[in-house]
Amino acid sequence: MALLLFGLICFISYPHSELRQKVVQFRMSGYFEGNEPFWDFEIKGNTFILRCNNETEKDTLVFSQKQAHSETYAFESKNVFGVIRRANGCCDLDITEEENPTHEIYFSYQGVTFMGCGKIKIL
Repeated sequence: MALLLFGLICFISYPHSELRQKVVQFRMSGYFEGNEPFWDFEIKGNTFILRCNNETEKDTLVFSQKQAHSETYAFESKNVFGVIRRANGCCDLDITEEENPTHEIYFSYQGVTFMGCGKIKIL
């Protein structure tokens, strides 16, 4: 967990314009959800829709290059940044109604850290 948070801090410490130059362009789709409060995060292409606290945030995600030897992706948008990583066998967080979630997501939005489970597909 500490390594994951360290990677996220390094990712967000890059100036936005420098980060965009280092990004590998790819497209992803997926769906994640969590609770406390309930939220859901849908990715289509590289656009996301986050529904949380009766608010909806929609923007484009910028992804970092996939971590070597794993399936971990850091991402950012104007108001959301976080990490998606493959769950080892199942999502330990187990806070989704999604059947057999394959990935965990950790992200920050409005100064609050959220975590949940879901699935992704690289397009």
